[in-house]
Formats: sequence, C-alpha cells, structure tokens
Amino acid sequence: MRRVAFRSFSVLLVVAVISLGWVSGSEARHRHHPTIHVTTTDDATSTCLVKAYCSLRSAITMAQPGTKIVIPGGFFQLSNGLGSLAINEKLTLQGAGASATQIVGNTIGQSTFMHPVFTFGPAAAATLKGLTVSGGNATGFGGGIQNTVGGTVNLISDVISNNVASSEGGGIANEGTSTINISKTLVTANEAPSGAGIENSGSGVLNMALSNVSGNFDTSTTGAGGGIVEDATAFITKSTIANNSAGLTSTGGGGGIFENNASAQLTITRSTISGNQAANGGGVYINLGNAQIVDSTVAQNDATSGTGGGLEVVAGTNTILRDTVAKNDARVEGGGIQASGGTTFLQASIFGENTVLGTRTPLGLDPDCWSIGATLVSHDFNVIQDVTVDCHLTPGPHDSFSVGDPNLGGLAFNGGPTETMAIPKNASLAVRRDAHDPLCNGHLHDQRGKKRAKHRCDSGAFQVTK
Repeated sequence: MRRVAFRSFSVLLVVAVISLGWVSGSEARHRHHPTIHVTTTDDATSTCLVKAYCSLRSAITMAQPGTKIVIPGGFFQLSNGLGSLAINEKLTLQGAGASATQIVGNTIGQSTFMHPVFTFGPAAAATLKGLTVSGGNATGFGGGIQNTVGGTVNLISDVISNNVASSEGGGIANEGTSTINISKTLVTANEAPSGAGIENSGSGVLNMALSNVSGNFDTSTTGAGGGIVEDATAFITKSTIANNSAGLTSTGGGGGIFENNASAQLTITRSTISGNQAANGGGVYINLGNAQIVDSTVAQNDATSGTGGGLEVVAGTNTILRDTVAKNDARVEGGGIQASGGTTFLQASIFGENTVLGTRTPLGLDPDCWSIGATLVSHDFNVIQDVTVDCHLTPGPHDSFSVGDPNLGGLAFNGGPTETMAIPKNASLAVRRDAHDPLCNGHLHDQRGKKRAKHRCDSGAFQVTK
C-alpha cells in the first residue's frame, strides 16, 4: 500500500508541475528543449516548482542544456550575497524587450552589488535577447558581461549600460578563447580605467553588427579605448562607435577604439566612428596589431592634447579603403591621420575638413595627414584636401591632392543603419569616377549599402546616386 501511495503522489506532483505552467506539457514530453517561465522579480534560490514563484536565478540554476528561459517585463535586482548570475551551458534568456526587462546589480548611486551581472563558464553557449544588463561592478574585468574562460555569448537586441569594472571592460569583457556575438545592441554609459565599453583580449573573438557603442567613459586619465579595447580579433560591421572618452592626458589614446596587441586583427566595415575623444587618436588608435577600415566614416573625433584626431597609427599593416575621414581635430599634428610607425595603405578615401587647434591654417600644422617614421602608401584614387611635405605620401596617377574643400555634408542618416557624410552631386573635386580602378567592378556597395556603379565608384564611404 505504501509503494502504491508513493507512486500515486509522484504522478500527481508531475501533473501539478506541468499544469502549473513553468514547463508546458509538450515541453515536458520533449525535455531536450524545455521552456521555463520566470514569474517573480525576487532574487531567490528556491526551486521553480510553483508557477507563482519562479525566480530568474532559480530558473538558470535548474535549467537543462538547451532550455529557453522566458523573462517578463520587470526590474530584476540582484542580491550582493548571491552574486552574479552564472551560466555554463547552452541557454537562451528571452526578455520582453530591453526597455521592459531589466537585470540590475546596482541602481544609479548604489554600490552595494560588487559582482558582474552575468558570468559565463567554458561550456556556455548562451543567448541573451531583449534584456537590459546594468549596475554590475566587477573587481577586474567585465562589469555587465564577464565572458573570460572560453564561453560563447550572443547578445541580441540588448542594452548593456551603467556597469563598472576596476580594470577593463566596464560593460563587456571577452577574454581567453571566448567568443561574443553582438547584434542590434546598445553598449552605453559604462566605466572602467580602460576599455570602458568593451574589452576583447587573449584569443577572443568579437563579432559586432548593427550595434552602437556610445557614451562610455574611461575613468583613468591615462586610459585607452573609451569605446573598445581590441587586443585579439574583432569584426565590426554596420555599427556606430560614438561619443566615447578615453584618457585625456598625454598618454591616453583611442577614444573610440584602441588596439594594442601585435597579433591583433581589427576589421571595420560600413561603420561610423564619430564624436570620440582621447589625448591621441581621438577616433581609432592602432598602437600594436593590424587594422582594416573599409567603406566607413571617421568624423568629428578629437585628439584633445596630442595627435591623430581621426586616426593614430603607431604599428602594424593597416588599410584605409573607401573611407571618409573628415572634420576631426587634433591639438598638435594630423587632424585626419597621424602615423609614426607601421605601414598604412590608403585607397579611394577622402581626407578633408580636418583641423589642428580648430583651424586649417597654417598648413604647416598638417590638418589632414602627418607622418614621421611610418610608411604611408597610396593605392590610388584618394582625395586629400591639403597634402603637406610632412604627410610623406607619394601620389598615385589618379589621386587628387591639395584640391580644396570637398564640401561634404554633415553627419546624417542618408540611408542605411549608420550616419554618413554625403557628397554633393556638384562637388566634382570629391567625386572620383574612373574606369581604371580595378576594384570598381560593379559588385561594390557604399557604407549605406547603395551599389557602386561599375567603373563609376566615388572615393570615400558615400556613393553619389542619381
């Protein structure tokens, strides 16, 4: 009788769990892909056996690999005593939208939660979708997202904001052999001594598309990479790196992006880097490593006390291809680009309306281009408003040097996911349409995604269309 009673109780318990809804009936029959519904904003560790009380932490703890955790709108504040939300398996966390579902360590002005919001182990294959992750406070790396031991993390339509780290990666740290894929996500208002927005190092891989890294702030006056510190492999496409700030003293660099590893490879395509500031390399600073910047706009960045308002190049093999580098400012030399090492190839790019100390005169200040101890090579079809002897750039047969103001439009949404600087149709000095360009083969697109006509490619990131 006891054995029969126990079996009856077990069946009733299973039926109750299924009927109460944290795992649906069909999901229970297909246990390899169950769904757990979070039903409380409390940060609790009790098990999710009752529909009315299943916390996010409990759902993560009891989830099987492959589980989808559905998180409703709400303010989910974490307990310092319980620490980070730790994931080390294949999971999907689906929020109700970043404005609705907020996973929070500290609220503004608090400093009681002293952990990253999320940590990921080596077996993690996690997707976070439609969430805000904020208020993390890491001793070391990764205040919001700490992925440092080989996991894979996908961020989709998220907001990573107002997180802090004591070393690097205020918003996100991706290290070791880890991979992070960022799509349609905003990384903003994070702080760290360096790499306030994102830190990518070791053998890490950062893939970012259709995202925005903006308004992040290095707290050290000698900090580097206000938006991103890139010391590994990074692919950035159709994204915006804007209004970030790195160290503003003489040794700070890379307001938008700072690259600092000899084996690092940075690839930027169809993106805008604008409004960033640092002592040197207001937009991008290549200290070590290699970079390719293609079909992109580098504009309105500021080297607040040094050189390279738009771009600062110290080492590596780098390519500037079909880019617009304009309206950047430096305090010493090279408002557009300053190169003091490595080899940089320029092709079909526009450098114009850059300044030093807010002015283009005298030209001895080298507002568009300055080079010393570096190799600058023209691969032709470049348009440079003013080229001085200090640029040390030999023109190609189809380059246009010292041709005057290209009359570019201001940064604006002219189509596509990022801001661009339009070329007026009557600005003939900036429009290079030449049948001899071997890359102008009818298969190219500009930064906005507009097709470049065969044998009629304009220099820079913007293609004039009819």
